Amino acid sequence: MSFPQRAPDQPTSPSTVAVAGRPPSNPHARRRHPSDGRSYRFWRQVWRVGPLAVLIPWLGFVAAQPSPRHYVDMEYVPQVGKVLVFGGYDSGFDLSGAADAMWWWDPSDGSWTEGNLEGGPSSRGGAAIAVHAPTGMVLVFGGASGPRMNSVRELPETWLYDPIADAWESLEFPMSERPLRGVGEALAYHAGADVFVLFGGMSLGSGALFADTWHFDLESKTWSKQETVNAPDGRNYVGFDYHPGVDRMVMYGSPDYVNDFHAYIYDPASATWTEASSGPEGGNPDHYSRLVFDHDSGKLVRFGGTGGHARQVWTYDPVTDAWSELVAEGTGPSRLSRHGMTSVPGVGIVVFGGTTGTSPTVTANLTSELWVLDVVAGRWERR
Repeated sequence: MSFPQRAPDQPTSPSTVAVAGRPPSNPHARRRHPSDGRSYRFWRQVWRVGPLAVLIPWLGFVAAQPSPRHYVDMEYVPQVGKVLVFGGYDSGFDLSGAADAMWWWDPSDGSWTEGNLEGGPSSRGGAAIAVHAPTGMVLVFGGASGPRMNSVRELPETWLYDPIADAWESLEFPMSERPLRGVGEALAYHAGADVFVLFGGMSLGSGALFADTWHFDLESKTWSKQETVNAPDGRNYVGFDYHPGVDRMVMYGSPDYVNDFHAYIYDPASATWTEASSGPEGGNPDHYSRLVFDHDSGKLVRFGGTGGHARQVWTYDPVTDAWSELVAEGTGPSRLSRHGMTSVPGVGIVVFGGTTGTSPTVTANLTSELWVLDVVAGRWERR
């Protein structure tokens, strides 16, 4: 395959006075810093009840962050300079364990802040989010909540979040005018065509996999189903992102038990899918992996999944249709699947959460670790 190449887009001292009922203060006495009393009382409390009883709650407050979770999504929002983490489940396959649904991570200082969900979507896992690059508006679609085996509630809802105004908007559509699935859809923003592209997804109720392609236009706030050419088979939880160098979407991954190890290229202008030659693992597609465009290196980066090569990092060049393994320094995260992954210019690929074991049913396998991969330097770092 050959594509026209585009360059990747390149962020007064107090006075001594007498107070009624008190003598004036001694001007020669050492002035106490306003925090001296608090500091003394804090350490006296530590001495009296033991360091763990006082320091653990105090440190927990200072270092607030999301709980361990999987089926989570995340995107960098350049307009606020932070990474938005949305949704997830904090317990195995019991979807009633939908985690607190929205957090911000600040790459400048590594701090976490819980986001505002007032007037917004309910807690859910398996939802997809994407950012409109020119404005920072966040599109949220899908997800589910409720116990998986008996009363799962699919949520094929469309929400818009304005990070500047910190406000949510719910969009209502007839069933025929929006995607139908609940979880695992691929969603990303195509800057060249100025549309969001959604593909696939799964119904938790029936287990059906979808193979339809939808566009969402932010200006008109409407979905439109595309009559596509050469669409892939239905699938969910795949890697999907926009490559500005070829002005195309790229998708990699397949549903469980189906070893489709090809990448697929999508052109929204012609609604055409093109099958690439092969994937990085030669027949082992590592289900539940992520694929993200790294702004610093200009490469698509694949990481994670459930297969034997899940800890490997691979880059993909759609111009040459070639995969290359990136052997990065540092230990890196454990085997991860169902994690969130995004790219922050000047920082690298950010990976959060997921499940560390081959089975997502074990709550102990969930993680809240955050890692950064510097693709240019080839180095992992725990943050």
